[in-house]
Amino acid sequence: MSDKEFFVQQVSIVWFRNDLRLADNPALNAALNSGHAVLPVYIYPDGQRPPGAASKWWLDKSLRSLDADLETLGGHLHVLDASDTSVKDAFSALREDYDVQSVFWNRRYEPTGRATDEELKKWLSGLEIEAKSFNGNLLIEPWKLKTKTGAPYKVFTPFWRALQSSYSDQPTNRPKTGHFASDAGVSIDALGLHPSKPDWSGGMADAWTPGEAAASETLRDFLEDHLQGYKDNRDRPDLPATSGLSPYLAFGEISPRQIWATAQTFIGSKPELENDGWAFLREVAWRDFSY
Repeated sequence: MSDKEFFVQQVSIVWFRNDLRLADNPALNAALNSGHAVLPVYIYPDGQRPPGAASKWWLDKSLRSLDADLETLGGHLHVLDASDTSVKDAFSALREDYDVQSVFWNRRYEPTGRATDEELKKWLSGLEIEAKSFNGNLLIEPWKLKTKTGAPYKVFTPFWRALQSSYSDQPTNRPKTGHFASDAGVSIDALGLHPSKPDWSGGMADAWTPGEAAASETLRDFLEDHLQGYKDNRDRPDLPATSGLSPYLAFGEISPRQIWATAQTFIGSKPELENDGWAFLREVAWRDFSY
């Protein structure tokens, strides 16, 4: 009898997508609190629009950074190549190796992503596997902030005023440890995300450092060095006046809640930058509303 036949490990899967971080990750927290061994999973591609070459380069580095961070907790990122199959088939393959008790993920809001997630949730529920999704990528989901008549806001300015006056959510800290499942996924190298010959990515590597730690550092540097004047200069391409956080937000290496909390603390200690700080947070809120 093989080891696989003798013991099939019960696991809770945390399905990473555009949330490649440990801190303020409600899906990861749910898995860690599930009572089962945690299996961190990344499926490539994830059913969304195929990434371009630059996005593949960033994803390659971001996955490696996430894997290294998970290793500090005693875990490892289980990578699956679904290039020739589907997300559902990838989960079916996982069920051959593990006794899957639950699957947790952070919600996506694009029509294709929502449809994929809803279909997967129904399928998992039919298999009596707990399936839960969370808000890990927005300050607040727009339909949860209501007007006096109980309807979602349709105009941004009233939405922003209501959010600015009432928002109090705090990000959760990075977990310090966890109970993780054994792993048998493919290597990140096998995904072939880094450009092959000719390797044109040297300039990107000089300008950017993907990953959760770099995202936090980029935010701190922006607040300390470039927040002053942001309100007037953010639309000036000739000035280093923007935050540089767009790719980190796109890959979920930092959350809007983290940005909000960090910026609030910073401007609280520097009241002279209050107008610039609120102008910056208004742009973060616009990202939520645009969904």
